[in-house]
Formats: sequence, structure tokens, C-alpha cells
Amino acid sequence: MGFKYQLAIMGPGPNAYRRSLVRAVKESVRDLGLAPTQDMEIITSAKAIEKRDSMVGVWLAKAGVPASPDDLSLLDALLDGGVTVIPVVDSFDGYSIKVPPALKKINGVQDEPRIDVVQAVLRGLGLTRLQRQAFITYKRSDSTGVAIQVFDGLCERAYHAFLDTASIEIGEEFQSVLWDRISDADVHLFLDTPNALKSRWICEELARVNSLGLGVVQVVWPGHEPTPGTEFSLLSRRELDVGDFENGDTGVRGRLKKSVLKKILEIVEQSRISSLGLRRLQLIGELKDQAAEHKLDAVVQAAGYVELRRKWGCVALAFPIVGLPDAWTIHQLELAWKRHRRRWQNDQHIRVVFDGLGMRPERQNHLVWLNDSLRLKTITLEGLSSWWKELNGAVT
Repeated sequence: MGFKYQLAIMGPGPNAYRRSLVRAVKESVRDLGLAPTQDMEIITSAKAIEKRDSMVGVWLAKAGVPASPDDLSLLDALLDGGVTVIPVVDSFDGYSIKVPPALKKINGVQDEPRIDVVQAVLRGLGLTRLQRQAFITYKRSDSTGVAIQVFDGLCERAYHAFLDTASIEIGEEFQSVLWDRISDADVHLFLDTPNALKSRWICEELARVNSLGLGVVQVVWPGHEPTPGTEFSLLSRRELDVGDFENGDTGVRGRLKKSVLKKILEIVEQSRISSLGLRRLQLIGELKDQAAEHKLDAVVQAAGYVELRRKWGCVALAFPIVGLPDAWTIHQLELAWKRHRRRWQNDQHIRVVFDGLGMRPERQNHLVWLNDSLRLKTITLEGLSSWWKELNGAVT
């Protein structure tokens, strides 16, 4: 049996919600470039657990309704195996009586908005990053009030959001930090105001976003036509009306109504998955192009890694990642690799591949240090030429 992402759904919650959640997860998996019918499996029995696959459990709670013995058996098997189980409740009131005793100490999530549950499932499967990253581009003299409001809203949703006035420490070099954070973003929010593209810096930010394949959520100010040329990587566009602002104030200190802000934050959340998919596809496309130049066939596997093959078989593995790697990410990838180790033994021919465009020198030095210390090593797209030489030398 080939690798599959397994989603275990249990609990006495409504069947209609169960079906809609499965549909939403499959749509998001498709947005990430996978085929749900081939790469995913929904399981409802402990017998169906495949320990070598990536797995997450969801417990759909319902107050006053007992769980079935089969569901409790599956829950026990998942928890015994160290699998993440996400309790889903209609509200946090009376949480401890809605979930089984084994889940009382585990943080749950409310069933609505559903995207929060989907994001938790994708993180549990290792399909998205644990730390969500967002970058906000805006013109200070046009939209500071809304920019701060959106930044605060994203932070409340546990995003690591970037806003130039709040995200750069005293004494740090402004531009290098800015490029580094764009490189590490999952999704980009552009406040498209009448004077935005009069700023050279904003033009450069948008050009860098385009180079990275980063998905854009564009918020257009009232009476302003969307800036020509900003369609690249566009995931979603919200055109505002004067009535969307508190007291109709669209000026530099104006703020959005809470209902409008909530909608924009939901759009960012929904667009993030597609943005990650876009970046991953661009990264893999470049990897495949370079491999072909060196007479290697790059085969993308459902588990997320890429096999680099010659006619006689696999000669190397690449783990393409979106954003910039850190020690935690590398550790998680090494654990994933170990699940397939019976099919691969050569540590020297495995690399974590990422787009290093805009990475700060300090981070580059840190990754050099990590490569000296860790078995699983990182390499940028720009630095792949040295690895191709190693692989060619290993087989000649």
C-alpha cells in the first residue's frame, strides 16, 4: 500500500457536519497540489490505521450523546500511538462534559468557522506549517489605521504577521528584515490605496512577492480602481465601500467595521492554503527543471518528498519546503524521512530544498551552522548546482 494521509473521524457529532468537513479538507488538500482520492484516506476503525502514514484524528463532540464503542476504541488507538486528536465542539461551554475523559486536557476548536478546523487538520497532517505567516503591504500615509487593525486581528488568530512599524527590532537593518520576512510568508495582504504604487518600496515588495510565487489577497479602497499589474498571484480581491469603514472615514487613521474586518481575516485564512500550494508548485517546478538539466527525473511522492531518479532507480531525495527552514522544521522532516528509511539508506543524498531569495545573511549563517550539526541538510534552489555535482560524481 502506498503512502496516504489518513484522517480519522470519530464521535457522536452530526453526520452533516462530518460530511461537510471531509469535503472542505479534500478541497484544501487539492489546493495544495495533491489528489484527495489517491493521497487521502478517511478512516473510522482502528484496524485501518497505517502506522507509516501521516495521520490526524478529529473527535466531533455532542453533549448528552454517548460515543460508540468503535469510536472509543479508535480514539484509544490513536492516543496510544501518539497521534494528534482534535476535539471539535459547538462551543467551549461545558467542554469537559462534551468530550471523553481522554480528551479533557487537550485544547479543542469550535466547529465554526470551519476553516479553523480544516487548518488544524492540515497542520496535524504536516501539510501546512505550525506557525502561520502573513505579510502586510500598505502605504503609511494612506492606510495606517487599517493596517494596524488587520495586523492585530491576524495576531489574535495566532499568525506571525509582519507590519513594518511593529515587526522590526531597534537596531536591525530595515530592508534585509523586510525581504527575509517576505521570503518566509505564507500569504500576502496588499492594501491597495490610491497612492500605494507611488512608493518605490511597495513596487519592490510586490515584485518580490511575484518572484516567490506568493499568493496575494488584495483589499481595494473605495473609489479606487485595482492597480493595473497587480493581478499576479492574486488569490482574492475585496473592493471596499465607504460604508465598510467606521464613520465612513477612509483616511489614514480610518478603521474598518468589525464585521468587514472579520470577513477579510477569513479571506486571508482561506487564501493561505492556496498560497502555500502556489509556492510549493513553483518550488517543485524549478527543482524539476534543474534536475532535468542533469538528466534526472524528479518524481513527486504523496508523502511530500521528491525522488530524483535515473534509469536504474532513485539516487537522491529532496524535501521541498515553503518558506525558510528552521531546526524544528528540519527535525519534523527527518522524522517523516525515517518512516520511509527501509526504502532509503544513504543520508548523504537527502536535502531539504527551499527558495532562499531575500534571506538575511544572519539566517544564512545559522543554516550553515545547522548543516554542520545535523544529518539532514538544507540547500537553496540557487545552491543546487553543488548538489548536482555531488550526485553526478556519486554515479560516475
